Amino acid sequence: MKFQPQAAARADHIALQASWTKGGRARTVPVTTLEQRQVLEHVLRLVPGSGSLIPAQLSYVEHLKRFEYQTLKAGLRNTHGFRHAYAAAATMERPSPRLMFLTFR
Repeated sequence: MKFQPQAAARADHIALQASWTKGGRARTVPVTTLEQRQVLEHVLRLVPGSGSLIPAQLSYVEHLKRFEYQTLKAGLRNTHGFRHAYAAAATMERPSPRLMFLTFR
């Protein structure tokens, strides 16, 4: 939600600032497909200037509550699990040398 598209968008990845992430560590997320690029371009058009995904009239907590309500209404529970699924898939696509060593020993 704190994600600021104008500040994060790069040619081939999204650069997440430390203040936007769990654990306070800056991260990069590769943009590898046409669909990902199109979604990012759409978000860039929706969010003006240096704004975040949080509407200007709402606080972070207010927007978080609204997000939780809407996702529950749509039948999505435990959206935090999506982070884990992404991380697991990304790890399998780009395993670290250590992981590969442990896997193929």
